[in-house]
Amino acid sequence: MTGSNHIIKSKVHILNPSFTKSEQKVVQILLQTRADVMYFFVTELASTAAIREATVLPFCRRLGCTGYQECQLPLLNVNTF
Repeated sequence: MTGSNHIIKSKVHILNPSFTKSEQKVVQILLQTRADVMYFFVTELASTAAIREATVLPFCRRLGCTGYQECQLPLLNVNTF
């Protein structure tokens, strides 16, 4: 899991300048609600970030995950971005 954390953290830093405004909102919500994100459904994350649900899956795929569930735990465990 530590390797996944490092990879996700690195990808967020590298891709940050190229994230869309909606993807940047996802990052902000993940940072603000890190302790709760493990329990968020895609609909809750999208609603909290004020974005469309359809934005979440492509965001996760850009980070190298196959879906939202695969993204949740590594993002939760990253201490700082």
